[in-house]
Amino acid sequence: MRKLICVVLCCALVCAMVTGVWVKPVKVKSAVETMLLEKEPKLDKVKLNWYQTKGAKKYVIYKADVTKIVKKGKVKLSKKKYKKLKTLSKKKLIFTDKKVKMNHYYAYYIKAYKIKKGKKKLLKTSYDKYFDPVFIGVDEPRLQLSSYEGEYDEEKCILFDIVLVDGVITNKFDVYRKGPGDKKFKKINVEIKQATVGDGDTFCCFDKNVVAKQVYQYKVKAYVVKGGKKIYSKFSKVSYQEV
Repeated sequence: MRKLICVVLCCALVCAMVTGVWVKPVKVKSAVETMLLEKEPKLDKVKLNWYQTKGAKKYVIYKADVTKIVKKGKVKLSKKKYKKLKTLSKKKLIFTDKKVKMNHYYAYYIKAYKIKKGKKKLLKTSYDKYFDPVFIGVDEPRLQLSSYEGEYDEEKCILFDIVLVDGVITNKFDVYRKGPGDKKFKKINVEIKQATVGDGDTFCCFDKNVVAKQVYQYKVKAYVVKGGKKIYSKFSKVSYQEV
């Protein structure tokens, strides 16, 4: 940065010597460092946490409801769409946002400021025009080819992965199947295991009650239990599997 400023000053000096006119050097703004804001969604709140920024005296959190934007398939959001949520002291590194709605998407970012002579100066921010939303609720599962690495009988078992992308992570699922000759989907009992690869949000589904050389259709709902009641996701898209 010092080299860049020296170059700008030298250019201005040379211009003044040649033309006899002094050109005021342009101020070069230093780039603001980025910081990480971790987001953990629950059914009725979002837990936010971040690492301490050296020299920071306060943190300011911003929030936007991006439900409509996400449904339109958009991935960018300007700072103007966010609203200030909370200002916290330097000692606070955790905040829980309880003002959320079920089945809504939210985007957050944070700024770290230092105070010098009564004026605040931005040190770091987590803002990115490509926002990373969090979902409040149980998201629709995705069904895909299995990542399971263990042994199983391919002629007597159908195996596929259940993946949760957003929202609350759960290992509870209702699996429905439509087999040859069936007029509608029926809820079935299956074995579900944690996947051998993934980030804790991928599960392997084993259906061992099938007939070889037949095609079956599956759809799945995820759920969590709260207050003795089951809160369900939407059904996944139908997946076709062959023994």
